[in-house]
Amino acid sequence: MPRKLIRLYLKEPFDEAIAFSLTKEQAHYLGNVMRLKPGDSLRVFANQKGEWHAQISEIHRKGGKLTFLEKLYDFVENKFLGLAFSPLRSQRLSFLIEKATELGVTDFFPVITDQTQQKLPSVERLQAVAIEASEQSERLTVPVFHSPCKLREFIERGSSRQASLIVCDERRSGLTLTTDFARGVTNPLLIIGPEGGFSRKEFDTFEKSRTLSFVDLGQNILRAETAALCALSHFHCAV
Repeated sequence: MPRKLIRLYLKEPFDEAIAFSLTKEQAHYLGNVMRLKPGDSLRVFANQKGEWHAQISEIHRKGGKLTFLEKLYDFVENKFLGLAFSPLRSQRLSFLIEKATELGVTDFFPVITDQTQQKLPSVERLQAVAIEASEQSERLTVPVFHSPCKLREFIERGSSRQASLIVCDERRSGLTLTTDFARGVTNPLLIIGPEGGFSRKEFDTFEKSRTLSFVDLGQNILRAETAALCALSHFHCAV
């Protein structure tokens, strides 16, 4: 089997013993974009299912069929790594979702802060970015997107998630974020502020919470997406 095969995420449930019916969109992607035809091989993966070597048995304008040939990798559940972010401008947010997916984020939490300036794009569009990043980065799972909520509500829910809330901010003195520090954190959930930073009221909320800690990302003021990727890189290397 050729080493470089197209990887396709299957969101729909399937039984590997039965031929999988392609949607119109999947058939268009495989047939028209990637130029595959009946008899060609590809790799498919799905949450909870692992990864499979499959073959196109038929493909046409309205759909097609995949046959599962052999299992390549068993499903392995990723360790929890959450990212709470404020909506950014469209291209910057897509960049953040793509790179954060590559760095192993399992759960995305959109939060609305006092200084949030942008509207949140549709979750479907963000999921599409994450799916493509998962396909290209050899991940066996696709991140989960949670419903947007206000930052204060998100913090109040923190204790019920059994996650370690970590606020990343350059304006506050906090623990130095290193890979060694990241190795010692259980269920990390990183919180990144909006383009204008957190408000005074939000810092008051942070300080009243017993479920979070601050980390220092260095002396320079970073853009929101840079701050997120800087922090995530330590947790990615800590695995």
